[in-house]
Amino acid sequence: MRRSVTAAAAVALLAALAGCTTGGDGAGGGPPTSGGHPADAGRTVVSAIWSSGPQGAPRRGTGEAVLVAIRAARHAGLDRLVFEFRDGLPGYQARYVRQVTAADGGAVALDGTAFLLLALDGASAGDAGRAQRDLRPRFGSLRQVRLVDQGDGRVRFGIGVDAVAGYLAYTLTSPDRVVIDLAA
Repeated sequence: MRRSVTAAAAVALLAALAGCTTGGDGAGGGPPTSGGHPADAGRTVVSAIWSSGPQGAPRRGTGEAVLVAIRAARHAGLDRLVFEFRDGLPGYQARYVRQVTAADGGAVALDGTAFLLLALDGASAGDAGRAQRDLRPRFGSLRQVRLVDQGDGRVRFGIGVDAVAGYLAYTLTSPDRVVIDLAA
């Protein structure tokens, strides 16, 4: 009797797990999407794929990627930060830090109570206008974006946010961009 109860429980667990997928398209592929309401179709569920842990990608290309623009925008459920480049995509590493510090060890003051550090490898900030080196969009999560330092093919930005929140860092091409979406 005990074996049949255990077997029945195992079958029920397997049946429940079989209904789970890794994606929202029902086939296990692609990012998770919210469900239940037709108006939600195709929307990405922020908490399902975003993390507050370190994220990064290797450099693509051989030349130095030149930063040409930084843009910030508010969208439903997220704040988006876009770094646009010419001549390729840099590698990037993004992570939350207790305090943003410059290469000389000095603290960098930023608006917000939590701080992301974005390092762009194989890049220069040569073409980014001075006004774009210290943005203060003051959106839901995103408070400030500031150039920390640059040199030896590396550019670093401090990103001040309201609180530690999930984020998603990724790249896009045509034009080449490093994007950070912050849960708002």
